[in-house]
Amino acid sequence: MPYLHRFGTEDKFINRMTTHPHYEVMMFSGSAYVNNRRFQGSDIPTGSVSLYEMNVDRSGKGFSLIYPFMIKGESFWTFNNITTTEFNEALAGTPLTGSAPLPASLQRDLIAAAALPTEDVVGS
Repeated sequence: MPYLHRFGTEDKFINRMTTHPHYEVMMFSGSAYVNNRRFQGSDIPTGSVSLYEMNVDRSGKGFSLIYPFMIKGESFWTFNNITTTEFNEALAGTPLTGSAPLPASLQRDLIAAAALPTEDVVGS
């Protein structure tokens, strides 16, 4: 194919991509809305964003959720949701599964004005 460039051993290929993600979070009446979306899908709670968007609206259509898995071998790799006891009891060749879906959300904490330090505490 004449339009393909054959790279030599000293050639360098530099590729640069610039992205500009934008998220707008609105909080109203105890709920958080990301990018003015009320629902991200049946498996994603309101105010959350699916990290990989793989399990959005899968359970309502008769499909099972996609989840990460690995086969236990001689290495000690495992998922965070598997305890050391569960890992040690599993036999070699046993599939180990991770958790899904993986949503990301914001958390709000209300700090009452009474919890702030007063002049008596600061001055002593």
